[in-house]
Amino acid sequence: MNSEQPLISVIVPVYNVKDYLNKCLDSICAQTYRNLEILVVDDGSTDGSGAICDEYAQKDERIKVIHQKNAGQSVARNAALDIAKGEYFGFADSDDWAEPELFECLYKTLIDNDADVSACSYFDDVNGESIPFSSGGEVVIFSAKESVRELVEDKSYRSFMWNKLFKRNMFCNVRFHEGRKFEDVAIIYHIFARVNKIAFVKQPLYHYVHRTGSTTHSDFFDSKTELEYYLVLMERHRFMMKYDRQSAQKNLPKLVNKGLKIIDHSLLDKANSESNVHVIEACQKELSAIDMSGLPFSLRMKRWILLNHLNVYRAFYLIYRRAFKSKRKFSQS
Repeated sequence: MNSEQPLISVIVPVYNVKDYLNKCLDSICAQTYRNLEILVVDDGSTDGSGAICDEYAQKDERIKVIHQKNAGQSVARNAALDIAKGEYFGFADSDDWAEPELFECLYKTLIDNDADVSACSYFDDVNGESIPFSSGGEVVIFSAKESVRELVEDKSYRSFMWNKLFKRNMFCNVRFHEGRKFEDVAIIYHIFARVNKIAFVKQPLYHYVHRTGSTTHSDFFDSKTELEYYLVLMERHRFMMKYDRQSAQKNLPKLVNKGLKIIDHSLLDKANSESNVHVIEACQKELSAIDMSGLPFSLRMKRWILLNHLNVYRAFYLIYRRAFKSKRKFSQS
């Protein structure tokens, strides 16, 4: 690839990842697709990550660094989107890294299949081991409805931004929701609903590094984080009820179970019982709005007890858990 190829803007939000940042930026700078605009956004880092970003900008003219006060990953990504010049947009998380062929493969897959978005498989990097999510190399084509259904069912490419390449117009009037977690999940189905087709290549080219203690990989139950994710899923469910009702109904038992489990674990989280009252009430509100007709009797009965006799449910549930200990870990503070 050379400068005659279309420009790809790669957006990298950075916050306090100095132990991972060099490997991430090295892997992007070493891409076989050379015509990149690398937009690195230092989101108010306090550990020296910002200085590392500036050092790389001095070494590689393709890198542009934005320094901003800490405002979250969504704000950082939006700041880059607002100035990006590329015909295509790609993303990377600053604690992950990519194989050299990532963007070349994504671009070729998109062009060869006349797609609006391309996606590839990835590696889960856990304790020094890289485990492929899927492999084989074949390309699968999805229509808009099929691609959104894959997101809801959490298959194939999943809801991450970093293993995909987007045509620029996919982000016309679309920005990440600021001040919220799980911003990928919150917007990507809106983007996919607008495409003509998506091309997915079963070749793992991105390394998703599992860091202990990160938002998505904490060992401990965090009721507020769980609730934030659940509310995003419920927003998607309401969208799907209008966009693809059959798929929404198919996924509903899993969604109801998730809300019930958040309440269950919130009841067990004694150290944070006062703050968990809001979490329980929010989940009850979401569950009360769901049409349960057609779902298993056990789910309908459990929801009814939770909504109408929470104290009774709590008493029996805590007794049950004394006999069968929960597998979840809870913070002691």
